[in-house]
Amino acid sequence: MIDRRGVVIGHVRREQSTQGVRFHAERFEFARARMRELGSFCRLDEAVECLAYLR
Repeated sequence: MIDRRGVVIGHVRREQSTQGVRFHAERFEFARARMRELGSFCRLDEAVECLAYLR
C-alpha cells in the first residue's frame, strides 16, 4: 500500500489456511527494515482499512 506522497507504508498478505483465507496487514518499519504484522482479517477491506488508519 502506498500513501498519497508515494511512500510505501505496508502491504496485505493473503494466506490460505484450513479455516479459509486470511488477510494479514503488515506495516514496514523503516528503522528496523522489516515488516511488522498489525493484524489478521477475514476480509480484504478490513486489512486495507487497518493499514490506512493505523498510521
